Amino acid sequence: MEMKIGTILLIVVIILEGLAIYLQVQHMKKVGAELREQGRVIAGKHKPTFARGCSVALAVNKRKVVKKAKITKGMGAFSRFKDYPEIEGMSLDEIRKKVIAVSIDKKGFVKSRAIALDNALNSYNEK
Repeated sequence: MEMKIGTILLIVVIILEGLAIYLQVQHMKKVGAELREQGRVIAGKHKPTFARGCSVALAVNKRKVVKKAKITKGMGAFSRFKDYPEIEGMSLDEIRKKVIAVSIDKKGFVKSRAIALDNALNSYNEK
């Protein structure tokens, strides 16, 4: 009897995890479509081993200015992109100098955010 309850519980947990992942993918598609309307989309992430990770997605125009920015705190199935207005309107060079250079030596989420932004800007330069 206990084996059946454990098995049923495991199946329920797997179904809930699948649902959470499905909802996250749908949210990411929606955010991607929203950003694509604003300009070229670049993204970066940083996932430390034990600390909270971070993902950023930016819509950049032809003049290399951020039109719209989104950020997540954490990398789990329940994390959602939120607006990141602090860097909207900044050029990519300004972000490197005023945000990344200042934050890269910090600890915790601030450092994770700086590394994710750096990865995003590097991906822009690779394309």
